[in-house]
Amino acid sequence: NALGRGHKMRSRFFEDRGDHAEIIDVDFRKRLDRLPPAGGDYDWIGFSGPLNTARFWRSQDFQVFAPYPFKGEQVLSLNALTAAIEGDVRCILDLIGIIKRSVPVFVIDAPWPFADHPAVASIGADRVGYLHRVYRKHVLSELSKMNVPVVELDSSCVDSEGFMKKQFRHENPNDIYHANAEFGRIMLKKAIAFLAGAAERGLAVADGDRLASG
Repeated sequence: NALGRGHKMRSRFFEDRGDHAEIIDVDFRKRLDRLPPAGGDYDWIGFSGPLNTARFWRSQDFQVFAPYPFKGEQVLSLNALTAAIEGDVRCILDLIGIIKRSVPVFVIDAPWPFADHPAVASIGADRVGYLHRVYRKHVLSELSKMNVPVVELDSSCVDSEGFMKKQFRHENPNDIYHANAEFGRIMLKKAIAFLAGAAERGLAVADGDRLASG
């Protein structure tokens, strides 16, 4: 169930109510008024928000603010870049932390960049790839600290340069960063396999356990 547009995910769109997060954003509340949803008996809740790096690397700010070691009008240190990433993802991680108090949470990987995204042409493939990797590394580290397992993207979905294969482009030609139903089926199979494995372990995932890609 989609909450809403991803650009709002970096803002505080919820309130901590102890055993749940109350959704306070007007648009998001049209879909869900709280997480975990009331009245359910959940073994796990899957969340696909924090590893969507597109919201970050597609910013035209990176035409001016170049991540080190790239050249630009102004060069960002790794510490500055990490702080920017943390600012982008912190609210989503905090939401997961609230949900996790009452229901185990796992994260489902998001599509990696497509090489024909306009940001790749304007910012550069090397920069986009670097921003994606640094963002992803930071979020995976934070999720590991929270003991939140991750169903990672299947390696068959990306090419040798680390970009999504064209066969997984969204059916809508105007959608330039989401993937298609074929990608969804692959990831759902991986999620189901993860849940089946978790059930065999008595719905208990070891600290830092993470589903490897491939």
